[in-house]
Amino acid sequence: MRSSTEASERRTIATATAIAGVGVLPAFLCGGLAVRLRADLGFGADGLGAAVAAFFTASALGSAVLGRLVERTGARSSMRAAAAVSACVLLGVGLAAGSWTALAALLFVGGLANAAAHPATHLFLAEEVRHHRQGLAFGVKQAAIPAATLAAGLAATLAGLLDGWRGIFVVAAAAALAAAAGVPLAGAAPAPRRPRRTAPGIGLALPALAIGLGTAAAVSVGAFLVDAGVAAGLRETVAGALLMGASAAGLAGRVFAGWLADRRGGRHLRAVALTLVGGAGGFVLLAAASGTWLFAAGALLAYGVGWSWPGVFMFAVVRAFPDTPAAATGVTQTGAFLGSGGGALLFGVVAAGGSYDAAWMLSAGLALAAAAAMVASRPVLRPRAPTAEPARLAELTP
Repeated sequence: MRSSTEASERRTIATATAIAGVGVLPAFLCGGLAVRLRADLGFGADGLGAAVAAFFTASALGSAVLGRLVERTGARSSMRAAAAVSACVLLGVGLAAGSWTALAALLFVGGLANAAAHPATHLFLAEEVRHHRQGLAFGVKQAAIPAATLAAGLAATLAGLLDGWRGIFVVAAAAALAAAAGVPLAGAAPAPRRPRRTAPGIGLALPALAIGLGTAAAVSVGAFLVDAGVAAGLRETVAGALLMGASAAGLAGRVFAGWLADRRGGRHLRAVALTLVGGAGGFVLLAAASGTWLFAAGALLAYGVGWSWPGVFMFAVVRAFPDTPAAATGVTQTGAFLGSGGGALLFGVVAAGGSYDAAWMLSAGLALAAAAAMVASRPVLRPRAPTAEPARLAELTP
């Protein structure tokens, strides 16, 4: 019985991770293929930042509303719909995008799908994974983001070898459809959700600010590392391989951080703050890099450590609002999406008007500010017990 439960949880985690990955893939695939996209569609680093900002702005606009909608419509149908829309966006970029305007418009639509994907997967994990394994579950699910940038790094390497980028978006669209098809149609029905406590929007303002600052710092790695590496003298294939390596480090860091969260039993936001400080050191190395190895070390530290924390943060939010996990994380994800869009836009403007070195230092400052905001958010995210699911609570008790 226990092995059957664990196998079911592994499938649940894998499904949630796949949906979250294809949700964010359009933005990071554009970052990985930035050199080719810029050449063919005719825009600069600031244009890349604005296009990625369109994606995350749409996510920010839709996150809170779609989080509440997910609570009503259910996790499974919401995940399938989000992945299907992402597939359409990827296919549209690969087959039809002929200008920056078309690219930005498609990314805006993709951002709305991304806004639904995250609260849907959070609800899915909260319903289907036992309480004492949810830290690991959220860590693995959040590893979908560096997995998407790893795929983008692979795409950059393939584009350099194959001299083309459109076919890569078509293949990614097929992967998104496969992820949608992989969402189970039905399963063991969770206990009725009749929350007595709602997720307060204004009460979550400080945690939303904290995740927004941290995401603004880290999003630059996935979106700009290849372009910055080429500007620093690396070959496109080498820069793509470095993005893959940094993404693998980030993936491993998120899984490890989630595993630790299940064993730590608390103090999650303190741990998040420490990783953000480590990430700030990585951004400083990127700014000061005078050779390939120092640049690579900075990328690995900034991404592997400096962006290992989102799963732990989401775990803390779900623990604080167990009755409304999709609605609560929909609110905090608004901050994350605003940080992603604003961070990408600001980084692109600074890089285009000044230098990548100045932009990396900006990211270091944002990471330190995020660390301070995380510590200040601790009283808001104190763990609470569910109030509406006593049967489920008994099942989840370690």
